[in-house]
Amino acid sequence: MPAIHGVYGEGPSGTFHQIFQEHIPRLSVTPEVDGSPQAFQQFVDDGTPAIELLGLRYTVNAGDDVAAGARLLNGYPDCGYLGLDMQTVIVADVAITSVYVVAVGNDTAGTPGTGTPIGIVGGLGTDATEAQTRTSMVEFNFDSADNVRTVILTTTASFTAAAVEATADNYFGLTVEGRSHA
Repeated sequence: MPAIHGVYGEGPSGTFHQIFQEHIPRLSVTPEVDGSPQAFQQFVDDGTPAIELLGLRYTVNAGDDVAAGARLLNGYPDCGYLGLDMQTVIVADVAITSVYVVAVGNDTAGTPGTGTPIGIVGGLGTDATEAQTRTSMVEFNFDSADNVRTVILTTTASFTAAAVEATADNYFGLTVEGRSHA
């Protein structure tokens, strides 16, 4: 992972983050998923009541899907973790061209990638394989010409859509935003 030069926290007056670099306004850059601009991704479990979505793992500039899948499966220090209803700021010395994410849940026997109402399913159970991780992850891409060196990941709280669906799927959302240094 690239060098990180910032901190995030919550204080008595709300959420704050501090980046230890110059404070120059930067243009916001929307990443692409599968070639289409997409800054928001929704994650969903497979409708199993016992599954609880806990957050996500993320890795930056992995190089390819195989390397990203291995990093996300291995966990820390190969990738970062972001809980629900939280935000993190990633600042790098080099351009960030890809951010891979996968949902994490308490599912220890399920198969990630099997429920597909929207986005990624379930989480990484103890039986997850690298191949399963790759089918469950989402890759956000930034154009290298934008020279994105700051990425902000923000998750929503978990919510249930039982009122709309027969299955009580649990959802949460992720917003990915880049800052251009071009």
